[in-house]
Amino acid sequence: MAECPCGSTIDYSQCCEPYIKGEKDPETAELLLKARYTAYAVGEVDYIAETIHPEQKENHDHKATKKWSEGSKWHGLEIVNKEKGLE
Repeated sequence: MAECPCGSTIDYSQCCEPYIKGEKDPETAELLLKARYTAYAVGEVDYIAETIHPEQKENHDHKATKKWSEGSKWHGLEIVNKEKGLE
């Protein structure tokens, strides 16, 4: 398999895929951020729509998000700071 796009060095199937596939919920905001980045990177934009803040759902353009996701080159995620994180 392939390394997860979130930068964890863990296989995608053992890292962000279970969140994206709805098999489990991210336990922290950091894990949610990583899963959402990965969803963009692998074109799983349904996960993006599912995890948007309720107040922003009406503004979400699924078709445009998919086009942007698939047409972009994803270079990696770098988290430069976190506060009170559990990971």
